[in-house]
Amino acid sequence: WTFSEWDKSFTSIKADTTVTAVYKQKPQYTVIFKDYDGTQLSKQTIEEGKNATAPKNYKGSYTDEDGWTWTFSEWDKPFTGIEADTTVNAVYKQKPQYTVIFKDYDGTQLSKQTIEEGKDATAPKNYKGTYIDDDGWTWTFSEWDKSFTSIKADTTVTAVYTQKPHYTVIFKDYDGTQLSKQTIEEGKDATAPKNYKGSYIDEDGWTWTFSEWDKPFVGIESDTTVTAVYTQKPQYTVIFKDYDGTKLSEQTIEEGKNATAPKNYKGSYTDDDGWTWTFSEWDKPFTGIEADTTVNAVYKQKPQYTVIFKDYDGTQLSKQTIEEGKDATAPKNYKGTYIDDDGWTWTFSEWDKSFTKIKSDTTVTAVYVQKPHYTVIFKDYDGTKLSEQTIEDGESAEAPAVADTFELDGANYIFDGWDKDYEVIHGDLTVNAVYRKAYEVKFLDAEENQIGETQIVAEGEDAVPPTDGFAKTIPTADGELEFIGWDGDYTNITSETILVAMYAKRSPLHLINTLGDSAKDISPEEGQPVDSDYELDVDTSEYLDYGYNYGWFHATSGLMVESAETVTTAYVSETDENNFYVLTRYSHLNISDGNGSAPATLICMNKNEYYLIIESSGESVPLHFSSYLTNPPKVLDHPLSEYIFKTSDGKELKFSDLGAYLSDLTEPVLLTDIYLPMMVVDPETQ
Repeated sequence: WTFSEWDKSFTSIKADTTVTAVYKQKPQYTVIFKDYDGTQLSKQTIEEGKNATAPKNYKGSYTDEDGWTWTFSEWDKPFTGIEADTTVNAVYKQKPQYTVIFKDYDGTQLSKQTIEEGKDATAPKNYKGTYIDDDGWTWTFSEWDKSFTSIKADTTVTAVYTQKPHYTVIFKDYDGTQLSKQTIEEGKDATAPKNYKGSYIDEDGWTWTFSEWDKPFVGIESDTTVTAVYTQKPQYTVIFKDYDGTKLSEQTIEEGKNATAPKNYKGSYTDDDGWTWTFSEWDKPFTGIEADTTVNAVYKQKPQYTVIFKDYDGTQLSKQTIEEGKDATAPKNYKGTYIDDDGWTWTFSEWDKSFTKIKSDTTVTAVYVQKPHYTVIFKDYDGTKLSEQTIEDGESAEAPAVADTFELDGANYIFDGWDKDYEVIHGDLTVNAVYRKAYEVKFLDAEENQIGETQIVAEGEDAVPPTDGFAKTIPTADGELEFIGWDGDYTNITSETILVAMYAKRSPLHLINTLGDSAKDISPEEGQPVDSDYELDVDTSEYLDYGYNYGWFHATSGLMVESAETVTTAYVSETDENNFYVLTRYSHLNISDGNGSAPATLICMNKNEYYLIIESSGESVPLHFSSYLTNPPKVLDHPLSEYIFKTSDGKELKFSDLGAYLSDLTEPVLLTDIYLPMMVVDPETQ
């Protein structure tokens, strides 16, 4: 508390007065200390002007979510001479980080680490460890070139390799001759030379042979001299005796060498019972002699053996007694051929064993061989085995039944035969079914109901159009519509195809002459045979038919032909099996100009209009527009040279280009449009 004032005035005193000093308490303030995370460390009540006391229970250091260390640095404000309530926060600072790079001997970076100040880096283990330099010497990892503990700055640490020591290894022969001098890396093996003498004869005539090297030369740790060690071979006595104990030979043989069998043994003798005994062998080996040895001649009695010859069925053909080492005689009374229960023929081939130089009782059986049989396997398209047959050589296999068609991955396939001949078999054979890709072809009537079964047609083959099961005519208010064909091609099928029956009020196809006769109809009446050519003369360029202009047009100029320069006659070239002319979308005519015939193809612009395009052998290509249906096409009221002709194969041609285009055609195309540039033509009318 501190003096503040007197409790009353003591000026102009008027009476006895007691004046008392007034003291006031100094203000107090709250000082709160907090750690980095807001934790309250201390709460103190401090008198104004005095100092708060920093607590010591702050964390001091902590690790953040990234693993880095932060340490206490200071308080964020002073806490002396307190004048107000105060919150003091601990300030932490992150420890510095440094980059430590480890490199191998050749500068290859092995590891790059970010290390907090004062902490240790971790040595990588992916260093090479060893390497061989250009001279073939080995260097091995020794240490790192600097410390990487308690890191204080960015640091590059490099692997230190040291070369392995080298030592000289000298190989010497028994007489001190240097055989080899080698420089060997520490810990590796020297290579023993092969040029040592191997053996030598000393002054006394004894043989000494190489035995070993006087010391090991593996894992070399110092300069080393290795000397060849030779040992003397011992000598032994070898005595050969005949069957009766007679000494045939006595020999002194060096160890490991072979004695020589004498040739003065008796060879054969007859015993007291009259049996012949012949030399057989020596009773022990005398090669690679290792000790004094007595070798006795062994004689054996020559035995006799029974040799029986049998036919394939066990019938005994011959029985012979043969002395050992002699030959039996093959009989000739064997069957030669026979047929087994399955009807197979077997013929004599050979005897099942040799019967020369007989050495035991022997049964010799005739071997017959069956006429060769072969395995013929028939497989389906997917490798499934359909049939496995055993066929005698030269005979035929029998093909199994297979599905005519099958479907795979949404596509149809049709059986097209077998991939190889199986009529005369001369070996094992695998025959695979061959299928061609096929497509579904459907024929629909005018109401688009399917006619008959769906046909599966091999690619490139023709479908068979139905001849019945649908109406040939359809009555209408305007008269009867007659079946005129299908709206697409059913030959050379290359995709799934749906063909719809087409009907129209028949109007004949006309080729027009202008000599005053009426138009000549080249489509005969039904039932009328085609037994002669239909001739037509064309002389002028223009005429009227059904109220429309038609004519022949010059391919280059686009102008109408004014004389009979191109076409003089025309005749039908196709008939059906009844000799009736059959007009279809792709019917062919021959047009003759007196110099030979040129093909003509009837093509369709759309479902209501047909055109006859004629390829001529002359310079001009006559183009004749004629009506097959009830309404003929509209007149083309511009010169042909102004029109563009659009075809089903994507061509858009000027009239002047038609000649070259038509001359290259190998099959008919569909004329899909004829139009003037910058003008849309209605395909229903023009």
